[in-house]
Amino acid sequence: MNKPAISDAATPYAVLAGQWRYRSFLNVRPPAEKLADLLFGEGLLDMRPDANGLITAGQLSFGDGFPMRFTGQALAPFPGCANVPPLSLDATAFGVAGTQTECWVYAYRGWLLPTWPFGTNAMPVLAGTVVRVVAHGPQSPAGVVASFVAVKF
Repeated sequence: MNKPAISDAATPYAVLAGQWRYRSFLNVRPPAEKLADLLFGEGLLDMRPDANGLITAGQLSFGDGFPMRFTGQALAPFPGCANVPPLSLDATAFGVAGTQTECWVYAYRGWLLPTWPFGTNAMPVLAGTVVRVVAHGPQSPAGVVASFVAVKF
């Protein structure tokens, strides 16, 4: 039985609910001439975790014709535990049949970054890595890893 998406701000996963601007960048050693040369992907991420952090109906869209189903599990540390990692996210995005993303599969591992207590324009930020699980063409081999940042808006 699926639980409803969370709306109670008291749950540790409430911060993940909503829309995020997603950007990923290739991890390369030589400096790039332009920042655009490092861009791996850019899109909109929408996720609605349930009260247990399960995401079953998320979407990551890279524009018209490039939707992906986004599913995964967020994990929060127990309240009051010192020296534990912050809220984490393990997810997979699957291409949608009949679109240009058909048969694409990407895996994500990220963490909610801490905020500055006196910062201005502070937004929740997820940062981590993404790996292409399944090749989709000669220019898109499996195993490519990139770093990602997602900013909630």
